[in-house]
Amino acid sequence: RGGAALSMRAITGRPIKYVGEGEKLDQLNEFHPDRMAGRVLDMGDTITMVEQVAEHLDEEKAAKAARRLEKGRFDFNDFLEQMKMLQNLGPLEGLMGMLPGFNKIKKQLPSGALDPSRIKHMEAIVLSMTPKERSRPEIIKGTRRKRIAGGSGRSL
Repeated sequence: RGGAALSMRAITGRPIKYVGEGEKLDQLNEFHPDRMAGRVLDMGDTITMVEQVAEHLDEEKAAKAARRLEKGRFDFNDFLEQMKMLQNLGPLEGLMGMLPGFNKIKKQLPSGALDPSRIKHMEAIVLSMTPKERSRPEIIKGTRRKRIAGGSGRSL
């Protein structure tokens, strides 16, 4: 990334104003050379990460989930909401890449650990549950587990 940016700057003689972080329009961001240098050097870019989280986070829903978690009432409905908020932030690998030292940690993760399809699979599992099962996970036993797995296209 950084090398390409420097090359484009040198060839065109024009400053870089924006950088594409992905293929979607909302992934076009203002270019900050210091932040880009931090990412290239694996020092992270926590400022951009905080900006992205603040932009996509529903504070009211997050506060509600935190209160439920404190009271020990966090259920699969809350989990589903949290996963949707996480998906709104964009690819998990891109977000995690903004943390200092992530490249070292990434090498230690199992293959596919940050694969977006894993979140989709978890979402499919939760969506295969009845509203009662989502709100009372303790009732999920034997045959219910089989039905949920089958409904989500997964196996036990």
